[in-house]
Amino acid sequence: MQVIGTALPRIEYGEFKGNVRQYSLHGHYELHYITSDGSRICATCVNFNELDDIVGYEINWEDTNVYCSCCGDHIEPNYEIEENEGGDKK
Repeated sequence: MQVIGTALPRIEYGEFKGNVRQYSLHGHYELHYITSDGSRICATCVNFNELDDIVGYEINWEDTNVYCSCCGDHIEPNYEIEENEGGDKK
């Protein structure tokens, strides 16, 4: 996991409730948030739950097994890895 941003470094919950972005400014990629224990949380859950241990955010580029640790929703990859005829990834 590569955290691409830490725009929310250990700030108080009340300061960002309802204010985290669901999509990146450039490219409009869906963002999800990372907690101090490495859990991944969707923007909806961050905005509507009292989560005080958000340490960063990232974009899911190709991982098809990313789920929100709070609600269980699938966090879709922005790109899918294509496989050739032999089953190898390109």
